Amino acid sequence: MTRQKIYSQLIFTNFSDGTTDPWVQHSIPNSGDLSVVDDPTGLPRKVMKSSINCSEDFSTVPTIGHEPRADVILNQPQYLLDTGKEYVYEISTFIPSDLQIETYDNNQHIIFQIHHYINSGSPPFSIIIDKSNYTCAGSSDLNWSNRSYNYNLGSITNDLGDWRVLYTPFYSRGGRVVVWKDNNIVLDYKGISAYRTTDCTKSYLVFGNYKWNWKTLPSSVIDLVTYYADVKLYKEVS
Repeated sequence: MTRQKIYSQLIFTNFSDGTTDPWVQHSIPNSGDLSVVDDPTGLPRKVMKSSINCSEDFSTVPTIGHEPRADVILNQPQYLLDTGKEYVYEISTFIPSDLQIETYDNNQHIIFQIHHYINSGSPPFSIIIDKSNYTCAGSSDLNWSNRSYNYNLGSITNDLGDWRVLYTPFYSRGGRVVVWKDNNIVLDYKGISAYRTTDCTKSYLVFGNYKWNWKTLPSSVIDLVTYYADVKLYKEVS
């Protein structure tokens, strides 16, 4: 008989109080780049809006490279993901129909990710918008030279998505990543899902726009706007 797993909820926010919550770190160039608004799809709820423009000065963004981004970083000690433990991450996203589509190669942008604990390098897990499609990518080193997986998940056009990610960070075959979108499994991966180095034994959640090559490579995009709702994190306790 299969044992029923029990999870403890670590995080839940639906932005109903009109803020992005006091317990998060914001990585933004300007205070207005993250805001709480009514759901543009008409659902009776509040959502977080992430909005950035290529012309903004990103030098104040608190990351090593000061790359273009407007996201929420859940890296407080009580929210860190321990290596070898199983977690479930749930989030709703909305990609509006007027999102500007990148026409150049190698200028994707991440809409949410699980990052390692040091403040540089590639994320072990990310959902990326690559031109007009979602891509799910995983990396087992800092420079993305060793990708664990890289899958096309379909079109982003005017998409309201409910995501569920089962994630077990581990630097050997004990790692696991399962991704559901709208209750359908779109990725089921077993293998390396975290980094071996000592500094990367913990990881954390990030959601919001992050377009790391926007200032350094050709781009057809001027503005980026995406929306987020109902963010939850669970940890297996038995």
